[in-house]
Formats: sequence, C-alpha cells, structure tokens
Amino acid sequence: MEPPPPPHANGGNGAQAGESYGNGGGAEGDGDEDDDEVDFSLLPAEGMPETDKAKKAAEGLGDDAVLQKSIDLVRFSLACEYSKTAIKKDAVSKKILNGRQGAAAFPVIFNKAQRILRSTFGYTLVELRPAGSENQQLQKQNETVTQTADPESSSRGRAADKSKQSQREDAAKASSTTKSWALRSVLPLQLIGRLSARNDDLARALHAGGEDSAVTADETGTALDWKKADLQLGSIGLLYVILSLILLNGRAISQAQLLAYLRRLRLYPEARLPSKVQVDGAGHGGGDAATQGATQRTHHARGRRADGGEASLDEFLYLLRKQHYLERSRTDVVAAAGSTQATQRHATGSRMRDDEEGASYEWRWGSRAEAEVSEQSIAKMVEAIFHEDEATAGADEGEQHPDDAQVSRRRMAQRRESLLRDIETAAGSQLLAL
Repeated sequence: MEPPPPPHANGGNGAQAGESYGNGGGAEGDGDEDDDEVDFSLLPAEGMPETDKAKKAAEGLGDDAVLQKSIDLVRFSLACEYSKTAIKKDAVSKKILNGRQGAAAFPVIFNKAQRILRSTFGYTLVELRPAGSENQQLQKQNETVTQTADPESSSRGRAADKSKQSQREDAAKASSTTKSWALRSVLPLQLIGRLSARNDDLARALHAGGEDSAVTADETGTALDWKKADLQLGSIGLLYVILSLILLNGRAISQAQLLAYLRRLRLYPEARLPSKVQVDGAGHGGGDAATQGATQRTHHARGRRADGGEASLDEFLYLLRKQHYLERSRTDVVAAAGSTQATQRHATGSRMRDDEEGASYEWRWGSRAEAEVSEQSIAKMVEAIFHEDEATAGADEGEQHPDDAQVSRRRMAQRRESLLRDIETAAGSQLLAL
C-alpha cells in the first residue's frame, strides 16, 4: 500500500457544508474536465472583508506597493510553511506592512496574496484557532446534538438564553481570532490522484528528453512522485498514526495510553526513532558559522536535533506540539490504577519531565492538524489500511464470474461503510471535514 500523501498536500477530504469543489470565487484556468467528467476545479479559499478604510489605505499606498507587499507576504508564507512555523500577524506587520497605512490596507494585501498563492502555488492561507481553545465546528455540532436530544428543554430556555448565547458567540469569535495562519493545498484529491498515477506517454516523453537527464521511463512516469520529493513520508506516517489513535479514543487520549499504544510499535520515548521514520534531508554540511547556524535551525524546524542527530519519540512529540499538530493539556484525572511501574517509567522522557512529576496529561489534535487534514481523511486512511488485503483480493476478480465479482464488491463496500460508522462512534460524534 502506498503511503498517504502529507496532510499539507492533500487539500483535505472534502469541503465544509455549503461548499463545493467549484471555483469558489474564481480560479484562474481551472475546471477542465477529462473523459471521465471529473471536476478538477481548485477548492474554494476564504478572503478578508475589505472595508472602505482598507481600500482607501491601499489607494494611498499605490498599486505597485500593494502588489509588492502581497508578493512579500507570499514569500514569507512559503518560508513559514517550509519550517512549519505559524504565520503570525505580528511578524507580518514588522516584516511586510511597515507602518499604519500598510496595516490599514492589510485586508487588501492579504486577499491579493491569497490569489497569488492559489493561482501560482495551489495554496491558501487558513486561520489557526488558539491553542487550548475549542474547535468551533465541533462545538456547534455538540450544541446541535444537545438541542436535538432535549428539544422541549431547549425550547423553554431559548428566549431567556438568547442574549447569553449571543454573548458567548461573540466571545468565542473573538477568542478564535489568533491572527495567525498556515498554508493548505487547494488541489482536489481527484487531481492529486491523477497526477500521482503513472502515465506511459509522460514516461516516454521524459525518457526522450535527452541523455543528460537523470530521469528514465522505468523510474518515473508520474507528474507528482511522492517517493522522490522531500516530503518526510515516514514522519508524516507516524503523525497520521498518532492522529488516528487520538480520533479513535474520543478525540482525546491520555499520555500513558498513547505511549502504551506506541510501544506496541516498538517506539519508546527516549529511544531514537527508526531511520525510516526520521525526518529526512538534513545533512551536516560545512560552511561558516552563520551557515551552520542556519542549518541547525533548519534541522530543528524540520524535526532533527540541533546537532543533526536522529530524534527520539519524545523529541518528535515535542516537535509536533511546537508545530501545532498536537496539543497536550494537563488533566486532574489520576493515572489509571492498573498502570504498571514500567508503564510509568516509559511515560516519562526528557521533555515529558519538564513539568512536576505525577501530573497527568492528555493529547488532542492541534490547530494545524485540523487545518491541514480532516477527521474524515484519517478515518478513510484507517479503513484503507484495515481492508488492504480485501482490496488486493478484489484486484484479482477478473477470474470470477461477473455476478460473483459484483457481490464481492458490494460486500466489501458494506464492510467499509460499517467500519467508518464504527470509527465515527469511537470518535463520539460525526467526523469533521475541512
């Protein structure tokens, strides 16, 4: 089974309610359909409302200055994406906007940068929720479930709680504004699937490109080759596993339980991760002190130790927290009485001991994970892995009678749907899309 594409490259598993895979505000040159009539339109992107004040400030700056600041924002966003650093408004103000007039014109600059990112790089800027705050989409879903479960009580208190509800929504909206963003792909999964599939005509064209080319027809033939890109598939795969464990444990898992699951994969907090799971592409390199310092910072941002050494599970989890893929919060629940001393020893690593001993923690999805990969995507990945053998067997249906093959496919589809429902039950409520 091929490893799943990285979260930031898949564009999610679907759009939110009311959205579609259409142009969603105007994509440049997309939307062509192939023989199978598959819609390859870019996913919709959100912009900022442009007030009269923002437009007036942009006019004062001039078109050239607004364009240049938009380009600078694009470059800054791409640099932050490479290091998995949040794109913070404070940093944008200092490095790009340069003054009150630039700050006032930020919505115009932001929207122009969005159009450049979308049409040139296939990215869009998405806002990140504050660390430790509630996922607004999940919170609304839970409120809907509560109202449906007790409609009479909800009806009696609706009038009295209307003003309070409005205040809570305003407070939630204010607290959810982090003034920080991350990049997310707008390429639909159908397009990525086609780009990742081998094409014999493309392979021959690349092979005929010249003797100096290192590409051969036997090696490639895909427009998007995950195996040859610097995409850290091993570490992304481990991240997906951790996200799956959290989702299947009701969207939150205790630290002891998480480490217990990972030990089944022979992953221990203070032990170095296997080479296939390490973050790649960080050589030691030489150069002057400034170059070496930059290399060390890159190593740390991409998942390597500052000295270029291999990271442990403990350090990898710390990195995922720093990059906002995961969140760890302290709980008042005492660790399970049945946990052994060995479990407790394994549950404490160098980074795990940065707080007082005896504290209990739980892990949840971080804001970047919610922005880059949906719960539905993770559920489908789990389903694909669980039924991998059945899918392989289904590929050999050519020797079966057509009626038998159709029955087998129908049974497989039913089992997959049943597993997805079980995953949703384990999560506690309907799985979220992007």
